[in-house]
This record gives sequence, C-alpha cells and structure tokens, in this order.
Amino acid sequence: MSTTRHGFTLIELLVVIAIISMLASIIMPSFTKAREKARQSSCLSNQRQISLACMLYTQDHTEKMPDSATVWAELAMPDKVLRCPTYGNKGVNSYVYNNMVSGIALAEILHPENTLCTTDGIHRATESPKTYDNI
Repeated sequence: MSTTRHGFTLIELLVVIAIISMLASIIMPSFTKAREKARQSSCLSNQRQISLACMLYTQDHTEKMPDSATVWAELAMPDKVLRCPTYGNKGVNSYVYNNMVSGIALAEILHPENTLCTTDGIHRATESPKTYDNI
C-alpha cells in the first residue's frame, strides 16, 4: 500500500521562509546603496546645472561672478535644482555658494583649480521654506 502526501510539512515551510528571509537580508543593503548612488548622480547633475548657470551669468555680466547676497535670485534656478535629493523637502536650498568668489571677475580668482563655486551643504537659513540665503 502506498500513501500519498499532499502539501508541505510545517518544518519544510519554515525552512523555505528562513531561506527567503536570509536572501532578502543579503540583498536589501545593495538596494539601499543603489538608491543612494542614484541620488548622488542627481545631486551631481544639479551641481552641474548651477555651475553652468553661474558661468552663463558671468558671460552676461562682464565676467563677474554673482553676488553672494542675491546669487540664488539672480540665477533664477527652479526649486527642484536647488534641492539635493538626499535631503528631500527639508529645505528650499541644499547647496552653498562660496562667498570668496562673490562679485569678483573670473580673472581675479588666483587658484581656480582649487576654488569651489558651489557645493552641497545645509545652512541654518535654508530651514525656512522661502529663503535662499545659503552662503
């Protein structure tokens, strides 16, 4: 006489669940790293657009960099570009402008290879939803 078995035993089901949960715990950190790499790429693209806007501004204003007091208003960048994707909607501006290049001509920058125009960062003034003062 032969007996036929239908379905899984409880032990087999628990083993399968344990294997799936172990595989998921191994894969999840790689998804987090991939998501952050995508955010970094978007942030770098924002930085490129801001730098390009600064260079276009200097061409229109006798080779002078934007003034630090009004840089974000003068560049007229969309809010999406001024917001780093890692910070999300926590502030209007996620980037800072170098006060040392404020209002000077490009030729006056002594070491342009070591001088930052903008960088990502957070400033206390950016916590207000309508301020762009991030120097």
